[in-house]
This record gives sequence, structure tokens and C-alpha cells, in this order.
Amino acid sequence: MWICHDCATARGSRLRGVATFHEDICDWCGSVAIVTEPRDYTPRPAHPEQVQAMPALADSGQDLDAIGRAWAAERRRTGRKWSV
Repeated sequence: MWICHDCATARGSRLRGVATFHEDICDWCGSVAIVTEPRDYTPRPAHPEQVQAMPALADSGQDLDAIGRAWAAERRRTGRKWSV
């Protein structure tokens, strides 16, 4: 999964430090851009599909790392695989 800098910063994230970028398709906006892994940002940007899966959390004002942890816990609980 890849994210461009514009999508990450638009979601309130900033780079943690050193990251490796390359040209690919951003899984957030779908455009060809210079991208890296979401883990290189803090707080980690939640994928739009994750936010849609957890609308109560998305509307609660919690940070995106909390949404990501809840999404991962739900995935482990249900065994559902999310495609992006």
C-alpha cells in the first residue's frame, strides 16, 4: 500500500524522519505520484476504506492511529480481509 505526500499531509500526518519514495499509484487518491509507505508518517494515515468501515470512530475526532488500531482489531476479530 502506497501513499503520496499530499494525501498524507491532507490527513494531518507528517513524516517521521527518513523515508524511501518512488513513483507509483497512490492508494488514497489513485493518481500516479511519488509515494512511500503509510508507516513513514505520524500519526499513520487511515485508508479511506478503513474510515468507512468504522464510521463511528471517524466521526468521533479520534486520531488516525486510534482508527487504524480499531480497524486492525476488528479485522482480527472477524477474520475479514480488506482489499485496497
